[in-house]
Amino acid sequence: MYSRGIISEGNYTNNYFGFTLNFEPQTWSIVNKDIVDSLSENALENVFDNVDEETVEVSESNPLLVLNKTFSDSEDGFTSSFTIIAEDIRGNTVLTAHDYIEALKQQLLFSNIDYKINDSEYPKIINGFKVSSTNIFYKENNSFQDFIAFESKRYCVSFLLTYRNLSEKKQLKKILYTLKQN
Repeated sequence: MYSRGIISEGNYTNNYFGFTLNFEPQTWSIVNKDIVDSLSENALENVFDNVDEETVEVSESNPLLVLNKTFSDSEDGFTSSFTIIAEDIRGNTVLTAHDYIEALKQQLLFSNIDYKINDSEYPKIINGFKVSSTNIFYKENNSFQDFIAFESKRYCVSFLLTYRNLSEKKQLKKILYTLKQN
């Protein structure tokens, strides 16, 4: 069974998936596990409520960590966030991180979400991890999400960087690039 990982003084370690990363605890707050669980239970319903479930195969997503920016400058309360998700890909048509990213794009095609997919700027290898990635702009709330994924054991581990501007993106990438194998 996978582990959600351990958080200690700005360090996140997940021995099951074999990685660590660092964040500044004074800048980022850890979202409570119960809140994360309740959000993840309804995420696909809320985001893809008009998706034909027979068209796109969806498997269970398991949030490992959600960090929100401690202070928001936004008038509407939007905060940038760094999320790590593990998704079991056994017995699924999604076999690789690349397949996972492509399945995400397919889900968007069959939704009523107004979005634009942009080319990803991320390298194919980040600190020893072979990754696939994409960038999505959501027109409704003027926000971006970078999806960066790699395979570990029978899971696809994804990093979701959610932001509205380049300054926020830079702060999120700073966390991502602390990624290292353990």
